Amino acid sequence: MAAYLERVKGYLGRLVEYNIEQIPRERNTHADALAKLASTKDGDILESIPVEYLPRPIIVSTDVHMVSTPKESWTEPIKRYLEKGTLPVDKKESRRLVYKATRYTLVDGVPYKRGFLMPLLRCVEEEEALKVLHEIHEGECGNHESRPSTARKAMRQGYYWPSTERDANDFTKKCDKCQRHANYTRKPPNELTSMTSP
Repeated sequence: MAAYLERVKGYLGRLVEYNIEQIPRERNTHADALAKLASTKDGDILESIPVEYLPRPIIVSTDVHMVSTPKESWTEPIKRYLEKGTLPVDKKESRRLVYKATRYTLVDGVPYKRGFLMPLLRCVEEEEALKVLHEIHEGECGNHESRPSTARKAMRQGYYWPSTERDANDFTKKCDKCQRHANYTRKPPNELTSMTSP
């Protein structure tokens, strides 16, 4: 039905003027009976309605191939600078990249983030980051911790990406089990006022 609706909407867009009229139920008994046909087992209704079975749909759907260009990873400029020393054309961007790249290093072609009080953290992409969050939050040893705990645990496991806190927040908000079994505060939002009876 959705394909037919799309076809009708396409035709309506080409028309200069059209009028939509609602037909009352009394004048539209065949369509009403056809709508009831799927949910009824009444033999009288089934015999009175002419039903035509089509061997194939009238509307043939066309195959649509999506072409998407993958967006550049956040680690690509850093890797290019650390491997080959290439900088962006923009002066501000190149200065920012040089400053940012001092906190990263490459080990066998894989970027790692350096820290003062932590080991090297492997830089991961968005898809891999979601897998990491899933395993940490609700995987084999996951215990559905809160957002800050999940983000810190990801870093303690040796993973890093720039939006760790935000992604952990979004992930824990969407977790079905956390929503169902969360502790709800039954406390009213403001202080109770005492009323004396007259």
